[in-house]
Amino acid sequence: NHSFSNNARVASAQDGAVQLLAARDLMAHELVLLNYGDLSNDLFLLDYGFLMEGNAHDRCSLSFDLGAINMARHIVKTPPENEMSDHEPWRQDLLCSLALTG
Repeated sequence: NHSFSNNARVASAQDGAVQLLAARDLMAHELVLLNYGDLSNDLFLLDYGFLMEGNAHDRCSLSFDLGAINMARHIVKTPPENEMSDHEPWRQDLLCSLALTG
């Protein structure tokens, strides 16, 4: 199982085999906990099928496809002076309100 407080790790042996090494003495029937990495929940869900509650490494990625937005504005006949750029004030305001930089 995954834990950010792992009690074991995976290592490569000199002969190319894979070893599971305990970080400390384990009790009988104690779960072996491995750290799969400092990943966000989207990667845990997609790669391993679970989410970590309270995951300090969880991230949300926001992307803006300005080409698609401007194409949609062209289709609905928005005037050219309303084309969007990477430095639109609304975008900067949104990122700042989320404590992000953009």
